[in-house]
Formats: sequence, structure tokens, C-alpha cells
Amino acid sequence: MMKRWKEKLQGKFARKRSRSLIGLDIGTTVIKAVEVTLDEDDQPVVTGIASRDLKPGEEIREALASLLEEAGFSAKEVASAISGKSVIVRHLSTAEMTDEELAQAMRFEADKFLPFDADEVLMDCERLNRQPQLGGDEDDGQTDTIGVALAACRNTVVEEQYRTLVAAGLVPVAVDAEVFALVNAYEFCTGELANTGASEEVEGESEVSESAEPEASDLTPEQLVAAKTRTGEAYADYNAFDEDEEEVEEYFDPYTGAGMIEESTPPPLSGCAVAIADIGATRTQISVLIGGETCFSRDIGVGGADMTQAIVRRLSVDTEEAEQLKRIPGESQSEVLEALESVIDDLVGELSMSLDFVENHEGLTVGKVLLAGGGAGTPGLLEAIVASTECEATRWDLFENVKVDETMVDKEELEKHGATLAVAVGLAARVVAA
Repeated sequence: MMKRWKEKLQGKFARKRSRSLIGLDIGTTVIKAVEVTLDEDDQPVVTGIASRDLKPGEEIREALASLLEEAGFSAKEVASAISGKSVIVRHLSTAEMTDEELAQAMRFEADKFLPFDADEVLMDCERLNRQPQLGGDEDDGQTDTIGVALAACRNTVVEEQYRTLVAAGLVPVAVDAEVFALVNAYEFCTGELANTGASEEVEGESEVSESAEPEASDLTPEQLVAAKTRTGEAYADYNAFDEDEEEVEEYFDPYTGAGMIEESTPPPLSGCAVAIADIGATRTQISVLIGGETCFSRDIGVGGADMTQAIVRRLSVDTEEAEQLKRIPGESQSEVLEALESVIDDLVGELSMSLDFVENHEGLTVGKVLLAGGGAGTPGLLEAIVASTECEATRWDLFENVKVDETMVDKEELEKHGATLAVAVGLAARVVAA
């Protein structure tokens, strides 16, 4: 059975390249979708967004069918994401080896921490460009190690999702882990996701291409100023290169890895990284990126539902009213802030510990935190993060640098749901490299 459904999934790619793709984020309380279409010049354009709350006891396939009918997407091909306890992502380091040797070594490595039998999982790994632990506490002086991202998931979870999408009349072309969808969203929304061109045929599985990093000569003076401003004081101690210091400061952007002295040089771990905190209903996904790659990911068991229930208990209101107060506290702001204080402290405390760990373990500095998800606009959260982490923190404006077809996307709906669509955007971005 496993072989049959996997062949079906892979077989969907042996066709002419699709011009549109739906990114589908099926959450615990909300389903979100984004449609991205390639225009005549093969440039991506957002041509549709949709969001629908899941009603108590409602079947996913029923809610999905309703959302698609209301959205009116032109595409049928869909990329979706999986998350939760059945999905495991690890960032490891190992000795330099061939890709074939790496796949075998990671299969052996996975057996050490997988909570289920190896024959019950789908597993894949990816060699990272950067060299791990340069300057970190665990640096042993070795220079012949490589970084590896390893992902594994129970095959029954993927199969169930595949069947649900097919039942809704969709054509599944990819099932991704949420953490990697967030990375794709960051690359897509900052213009780093490479367009591979309109290839007529695609053989094998679709993959998101590696980020295209601009050469120093491609950066405008404004971009150079912006890059230097973003790094700020957190990047003041950067000294990873032996080349002329002024040249490094002028051209290198540690947030994206753009402007490397040599294209083959791995992004240094002593620069600034970006953290994405995607705050969902029941959990928060934290991902840390540097040079367009993840170096850390973690799930925190605190989410928007915990914040809502805190308001319910403190203000003695029902859940619906508490949700409204969480978004727009109005005259009740002081009471709402008091109600949220303990939950925010828990969330920010876990976030701070995560950032401290990755900074000490990898020898880098996290200079910026982007908030996404339904809980991104929670009153008092941004201020608490800044105070605790001393990082720049902002609610992620995903569509600031993304082309949107305003004849097909309602601007008010985009502003309302924008920060919640990060995973869906990252999934739909696969159309660029399909």
C-alpha cells in the first residue's frame, strides 16, 4: 500500500509544468490557503488567499471543500504541510562524505531517536552549505564536517493527508514539513527563492531550488544601507573574513548571506541570524535561519488557545469574546494585558532559551525575530520579546515585497490574515522552482 500511494504522489510531477499552485496549511482550528501563479514572464504573483475556521466536529475534507468553493482558486495542484509529534526534524553535523554515503549514515542516525520503527517512516536529508559549529562552544577545531538537515515522518500521516486532498478534488504534488515551509516563505518573501525557468517536463519529485543570492554588484546603494542598518550593534563584532574589513561591511548581509566574498564560501556562523516564531493555536514553531538555511527548529507547547483561555478565566467572558479581545482589546487593554502576562512570560521564556541555545551551540547571534501565525498580534508580546531577547522583533509583513493581483485578492482580507499565512505562502512558493 505504501509503495502504491507514494508512486501516485511522485507520478503527479511527470507532466508539463503547472502555472499555479495552492499552498494549504491545515491547522488545528483554521485552514489557510494561498494560490501563487506564474505570470507571462515566469514571475510569481499571489492570485488568491483563503482562511476558514474549523467548526467543532467538522470533518477536514468537508471544511476544505467549503473553503475551496468560496475561494474560487483556478489551480487544482496543491502542496500541503505536516507537523506535530509524528514529524521529526533534526539538524546534525557529520564527517564529510558523498551524498550516497550521507543517505545511508542518516538512516542509521535516525534509528537512534525515532520513536517508531524505521519501516513506518518516510525520511530524507539535505546537505547544508554552511559548516557547523564554527566558533561555538562545541567547536573541536575540525574543518572537515558538514551540516545536515534530517526530516522523518510516519508514512500513515502522509498517506492520510494525501487521501484527504484527493477526496476534495485536489492534486497533491508535495507534502512538506512546516519548518521547511517557513524557510521557503522567508526566501520567497525576501526575493531569494530562485526561479528555475519554465521547464517543459519535470521528472521525479519536485524540489524547491536553492536560494539565489545576489552578487555584490547587483545590490543598490539603498539595499546596502538597509543591510548595514539591519545588522546594527549585534553584528559589530563580526570578523569572520580575512579580507578588507570595509569591503565585508559594505557587501555582506548576514540575514540573507547576500554578497559573500566568494560564492563557494559557506555563510559564517558568527554573523546574525533570523528567528521565525509561528504562533499557532496549540503550539509555536521556532525556526532559526542564517544564509537562507535553517540551523535550529523547535516546537513550543504554548499557542493562541492558551492566550484566549487566559482571557476567558480572568475576564469571565466566553471564548468568542476572548478571541476578539485578544485581537482588539480596546478599553479592556489593561485587563487583557494582565490576563496574558503569565502565558506571554512562558512563551517568551521558551523562545529566549531556544535562542540562547542556538547562539551558544552554533556560535552565532540572532538579531531579528519575525512573528507569524494567529498569535502574532497578541497585545504585549512584541514588547516582551524585545525586553527578554534584546533582539529586533516585528510582526512579519509577508506581502511587503511580494506581487499581489489585487483584482483577485481582497486587500482587506490580505491585511486581516497576512501574518497567519506564512506556512501556506511557503508551500505555494514551490511553483517557482517546480
